[in-house]
Amino acid sequence: MIIFYYVVFILLGYLSGSLLWSRIIAKIFCGHNIVEENSDKNPGAANVFKTCGVPAGIAALVCDLLKGFLPVFISFFFVPTSSFLFSLLVSSPVLGHIFPIFFRFKGGKAIAVSFGVLLALSYMTPLPLILLIVLYIFFSLIVVFKPHVWRSVVVYVLFGFLSALFVDNIFAVAACVIIAVAVFLRHYITRDRNDSITVTLFPRASDNSKK
Repeated sequence: MIIFYYVVFILLGYLSGSLLWSRIIAKIFCGHNIVEENSDKNPGAANVFKTCGVPAGIAALVCDLLKGFLPVFISFFFVPTSSFLFSLLVSSPVLGHIFPIFFRFKGGKAIAVSFGVLLALSYMTPLPLILLIVLYIFFSLIVVFKPHVWRSVVVYVLFGFLSALFVDNIFAVAACVIIAVAVFLRHYITRDRNDSITVTLFPRASDNSKK
């Protein structure tokens, strides 16, 4: 019976992740196809903000967070966490977002949904969420990569590595590593190979010194 519940929640997580709310909200409320109208072709909340404005962007961001949070959080009340099936369950909304069955398996970069998943995982251990937040702040304010796709590449590589080092629950670690690998590959494979990489330390301080 427990296996049945695992399968149900893995499917629910995957199907929830497959709902690309940014794409849906932009189409219904703004009449825009954010995949076709933005250069990075990403059906994510950032492009909804850019194309449709702040209210629609906030709605898309909240939906992307919730579609990761809800299936994982609800599962805590039905299945044990001491199984690698639980690790797959935790990562299933992220995998659904990257490979959505409702959109011919052409999905997004899964940043917001991974934050939603880790927010739910905080019920078990808060460290993965803290690690991802700290890494994003560090690589947004102190060490800045351009183009920004490299920020996510570096962040998720370090996230997987640091989770394996410091998170003390092997099943949470496995979930974090699956998420890290999936998001890393999504960013790395779809990057523009013609872009040159630049790295800036303390960019705000550098900008002020030039004035």
